[in-house]
Amino acid sequence: MIRRLTSALAASAALALAGCSAPAQDPLAEVPAFAVDAPTVTLLSPGTDPQPVEYSAAPEWESTVAVSHGIEQRLAPAAEVDAAAPSAQAPDRVVVPLTATAGPAPKPGKGEDEAARRVDITVGAGGDAGSAEGFALAWRGSVQGAIDTVKVYAPEGSAEADRERVESALLALVSAAVVFPDQPVGVGGSWTVTNRVTGDSSLVSTTTYTLTRREGETVGLDVEVEQRPAASTLRIDNGDSGALDGQSLFVEGASTTSRGSIEVDLGRALPTRGQVSSTTRVVYAGPSGDLRVVQDISRGIEYGA
Repeated sequence: MIRRLTSALAASAALALAGCSAPAQDPLAEVPAFAVDAPTVTLLSPGTDPQPVEYSAAPEWESTVAVSHGIEQRLAPAAEVDAAAPSAQAPDRVVVPLTATAGPAPKPGKGEDEAARRVDITVGAGGDAGSAEGFALAWRGSVQGAIDTVKVYAPEGSAEADRERVESALLALVSAAVVFPDQPVGVGGSWTVTNRVTGDSSLVSTTTYTLTRREGETVGLDVEVEQRPAASTLRIDNGDSGALDGQSLFVEGASTTSRGSIEVDLGRALPTRGQVSSTTRVVYAGPSGDLRVVQDISRGIEYGA
């Protein structure tokens, strides 16, 4: 999804605030939908006794997710730079209680296409939601989990800081949505899902899933994440950047460390438990051969927190 989505979602939230002083049954009904870049799904191995893997309708279900994010950037002598990403860690943690449902997608509205499935997420009270209790996000997509469009609604009277914090956490769930291949998969089977990080067009993420067990509708997955910059160059236009201001840097290298294991109930809207975390280190070089810009981007999601 392109970077402008974040501001577009903020605009739709503002529209909801301005026009929904008395929310209808579906507060998202009049909110514009925004398209998500379609993921690329590649089956690597079908595994043993492959079976179709599809989501089903999900009754209302309460859970809690913890979303972490952190970014560090520094200037270092080239000789002192370790190109390998450090252990996955993300210091800023946001805990969000929520209610989620999933079912057949209704007739498409403005900006929407035909879809098989709609997932609705509503933020509850407590955790780090603050005044953003009632914040809603919905997406439409396929029964394999691919997302086509997204809508958001911010409750009237919620503080801007609370809305931004909750919106960022829910967009992380969009980025991390588990997508299964169209082909049948069995235990030991694996596949990759490649997409842009939602709200941040600067990163492309490739997630490798390995199916470790299946018991009815319950699926166990091991998860590995690899991220890289979408562009090979970076233009610095920041007066606080000192000598780097106005320069163009190029990506010298990128590496990711990650760990993840989750449990997916195909009758639920989100993974039921487990966590996935990653840290991506991007090293940029510029006209000065002896200095590097080192950027570490950390992300994490814990389901059933």
